[in-house]
Amino acid sequence: MMRKTKDGLVKNIVFNNIYQIFNLLIPLILAPYISRVLTPAGVGIKSYTNTYVTYFTMIASLGTVEYGTREIARVRDDPLKLSSTFWEIEILTLFSTLVSIVGWIFLASFYKEYSFYLWIWTIQIVGTMFNVSWFFVGIEKLKYTLSVNFVIKILSFVLTFLFVKNVDDTWIYILILATSSFLGFLSTWIFLPKFLVRCRPNLHDVFTRHLKQTFVYFLPSVATSVYTVLDKTLIGLISNNDNYNGFYEQATKIVDLGKVLGFSAINGVVTSRASYLYKLDDKEKIVKLMDSSMNINLFFSVAISFGICAISSVFVPLFFGDGYDMTTQMLYILAPLVFVISLSNTCGSIYYTPSNRRMQSTLFLVIGSVVNLIMNIALIYLIGPIGACISTLAAESIISVLYVSFCRIITWKKIVKLVWRKLVAGSLMFVLIYFFIEYVSMNRIVSLLISISGGALVYVVTLALLRDPVFRQIKDYVKGRSKANKKED
Repeated sequence: MMRKTKDGLVKNIVFNNIYQIFNLLIPLILAPYISRVLTPAGVGIKSYTNTYVTYFTMIASLGTVEYGTREIARVRDDPLKLSSTFWEIEILTLFSTLVSIVGWIFLASFYKEYSFYLWIWTIQIVGTMFNVSWFFVGIEKLKYTLSVNFVIKILSFVLTFLFVKNVDDTWIYILILATSSFLGFLSTWIFLPKFLVRCRPNLHDVFTRHLKQTFVYFLPSVATSVYTVLDKTLIGLISNNDNYNGFYEQATKIVDLGKVLGFSAINGVVTSRASYLYKLDDKEKIVKLMDSSMNINLFFSVAISFGICAISSVFVPLFFGDGYDMTTQMLYILAPLVFVISLSNTCGSIYYTPSNRRMQSTLFLVIGSVVNLIMNIALIYLIGPIGACISTLAAESIISVLYVSFCRIITWKKIVKLVWRKLVAGSLMFVLIYFFIEYVSMNRIVSLLISISGGALVYVVTLALLRDPVFRQIKDYVKGRSKANKKED
């Protein structure tokens, strides 16, 4: 049984990783086309108006994504409790979404400059009430929802190429994004009857226990949005330049892909496993889960951070086209975020969220948010969108230091032990790629492919020579699978 459980976790991680990469690859593949046909101005309008969508979807979901995952994971072995818990949380989401829609209508009505685009985004706000991804993450059955979303993402990809031809089609691009998001949420409902049974939800619990608990998760979302979304809002308000948000949007798009590859997909799956282990009070396995997750996340995040820095000067003009030079400058500052955030995100996913210490982590997020807000206002005014990049890196660094320092299941000593070899390998990779790009003249595409493949090889070989613990972890897993297969035979 334990072998199957571990294999199920690994399969979920792999499947979720593939989907998350796919989920970012679609807009990334579209990026060269969109950046050229919409120009930085159109990209900036989409980015700026979408920041307001983020605020209102945050209110609509009210922290139920993380809270719902934890609660479902805890009752997943009891069909009746599983069903009643689902409906109680969903009723709460319906209520909070309706409140959010009322506020959204006021914003879209009175913000005349972008009112047309905001009305289109309404489709995505409404779709939030149908977002039950937390349920499937909680029961560790991701394949049922992700498969349908694959189809929807591909359809939106095709529609974008068919109907978005120039900057005047920015509204069509927003319509495609909002509608595909709505359909993605709605499609998950076709699988619910497979797992739910008839029950009578406790309405008293909806507005007492669940509402109170979701606020514990909602507050961190508010704090997080201050330094992940507010920067785009402030760039638009202070600079009043759509191009700047276009540059910033493209830079953050690359960093977001790095986050998925570095840690997001893995942590999104292990949270439900950690919640289950906390319920069983299995401290030994929790510590092992933290060590193994941190090790593998650092392996990827360090490589990606150094890699983005190294190839950005070739990648940005090749990928986004001319006129995005500022995006390259931004990536030099933002690339370390993949490594920095991997520390706090791993601690949050395996310690703070599953062990119900969200108020403590919220305090750390608030501290980072205040720092970020103050720095953003000052630096965006002084040096433009580059100031937003510096502010974000500073805020995230402070938050990661706090997260690790107060985490009881991992120490800085352990992290240093896990990461120093990776930093050495990443630095060597960066230097070699930098000098190759700088001094070897060849076709941009060829140069980029050689840089990525050669850099990856240098990174892995260097870690192998330094006997990095990640290889022991992989070896132990392969041995474990081999023994399990022999027993089955």
